Amino acid sequence: MNALRSMLQRAAEAAPSQVAVLDGEQRLSYEELAVGVVALEGELAASGLGPGRRLALLLPGGAGFVASFFATTGCGAAAVLLSPGYLDREILDYLALTAADAVLADPAGAARLRRLGVGIDILALDGTSLVGGGAGAAAGISDDDGGDEGDAVLQLSSGSTGPAKVVARTVAALAAETDAFHATTAVGPDDVVYSCLPLHHAHGLANAVLAAVRGGATLVLDAAYQRGRASAVLAELGVTVFPTVPPVVASLAGSPSLRRTPPSRLRLAFTAGAPLDPSDAAAFEATTGCPVRQLYGCTEAGAVTIELDHGRPPHAGSVGRPLAGVEVVVVDDAGTPLPAGQVGAVAIGGPTLFRGYLIDDQVDRSAFVDGRFVTGDLGRMEDGRLTLLGRRTAFINVAGSKVDPAEVERVIAELPGVVEVAVVGVRHGSTEAVKAVVVGDRVTRRQVIEVCRAGLAEYKVPKIVEFRAELPRSPIGKIMGKYLVEAGPV
Repeated sequence: MNALRSMLQRAAEAAPSQVAVLDGEQRLSYEELAVGVVALEGELAASGLGPGRRLALLLPGGAGFVASFFATTGCGAAAVLLSPGYLDREILDYLALTAADAVLADPAGAARLRRLGVGIDILALDGTSLVGGGAGAAAGISDDDGGDEGDAVLQLSSGSTGPAKVVARTVAALAAETDAFHATTAVGPDDVVYSCLPLHHAHGLANAVLAAVRGGATLVLDAAYQRGRASAVLAELGVTVFPTVPPVVASLAGSPSLRRTPPSRLRLAFTAGAPLDPSDAAAFEATTGCPVRQLYGCTEAGAVTIELDHGRPPHAGSVGRPLAGVEVVVVDDAGTPLPAGQVGAVAIGGPTLFRGYLIDDQVDRSAFVDGRFVTGDLGRMEDGRLTLLGRRTAFINVAGSKVDPAEVERVIAELPGVVEVAVVGVRHGSTEAVKAVVVGDRVTRRQVIEVCRAGLAEYKVPKIVEFRAELPRSPIGKIMGKYLVEAGPV
């Protein structure tokens, strides 16, 4: 039994009747979750899945996702994590890019996949069991689960350059990240973890699902955030740990019901994916009585640092100290560590690192320097704390989802009448928004939005469309992005 399945098994043995997952009206104890996972493992194995195979999970973020993830890794297969919110084209592209052997979806998702005509096996999930499954369900946990060095997840990341990359992380890396988070935050059986995060994302998977199971805590899942419902859950269900993102913090900070009935047990709230606005952090603390902290991480390494120094303001610009066992250094262009206070590239070392990017089934080691992963973020270390100072690249961070400007530009450039287009990120509340600057003849904003919605996920669609007579360029012809952020002459 590999480290991830052992983690679930330990929680089930320690407190079998403890509520493991609360998903709307569905409530699973740790014993029920473990039994369901064992049965699903057998069904997946009977479907031909095992070590060296890849199963794409196209599932909403509920109890079915949790059971499917543990069953997939438990039978030795790698879970390819996809969002049901992806467009049809994106799903087809990502299934091909990851070379998935099969795909698991809820009944509606399975019907969608059949309409798309994907050329791999489609498995449908009803609750925590396969539709029409049963054969092999009694097989239980295989003796050959691929071990801890086999791949646990393949996740998509925009990375630092180019189109989407596939990040391959082993069972050992995920288990090490989970242990590091547990040692740092002490999430335990008395905790109630509330997540309205997408579980296919690294933040939701590790800092909600795995963190809760590792601690034997209760995980409350809410796949579609609504302020009123979230306010009620925080106050009424005794939530103690709240992993979230900055836009949710900004939303809840203005909740009248949360101000009237604050969450009395909330002890740890933290964000990831984008910088936390200091005013939003202060308003959230005033509303709930609990400070909100910043966690820094990436798909390639998982959670890296968290700001837990209670003697310091949580929004002082620092993303905190490294998690237990995680190495964080700031390096120069040659990869040499810099002294405290100097600005350089953030590099990460330790057992939580991914094994590499998947490119034609080969591992790309160019992202590693002296065994450390260089993230593309700029920062400085002072007194053991990391402060982030921005990206070395032009990727746009929309509430934690990364947008490649070149991808948006390619879609808009296909529109008749467009002469030139440049896409940049601009501040939009507590996150960034996509802005398109277009040079063209007889092109309207509506046309730009429509062509983007037809070819891109919703978070990639520009919020701002501006038309200009020409794009600002340097003497050598390079587009000057800093002049695109502000409004310019048409």
